[in-house]
Amino acid sequence: MSERDTTGSTDGGRTDSATEGFVAHRNLLFTVAYEMLGSAADAEDVLQETWLKWAGVDLDAVRDHRAYLVRIVTRQALSRMRTHRRRRETYVGPWLPEPLLTTP
Repeated sequence: MSERDTTGSTDGGRTDSATEGFVAHRNLLFTVAYEMLGSAADAEDVLQETWLKWAGVDLDAVRDHRAYLVRIVTRQALSRMRTHRRRRETYVGPWLPEPLLTTP
């Protein structure tokens, strides 16, 4: 077991590669999810679901990691939108996106 891999996992290098690829595009992925859903909390949930799917992908078979990640986020966001549409109560007025905090 190497110093970097303290979990005892045999695929530590693959997980590190998946993590690096995900983190490199995280801001873009959040933006896509937030623009589609209008909620920072929903966007974060979609990112978590995306990470779980991404962690199970054979990275050697993926030609463009950025495009593949955006595709996963888009599909997850569309699925979440469908779920919300089914649950949504009748609301009088426009649905506005939740304000996004830009300062700590």
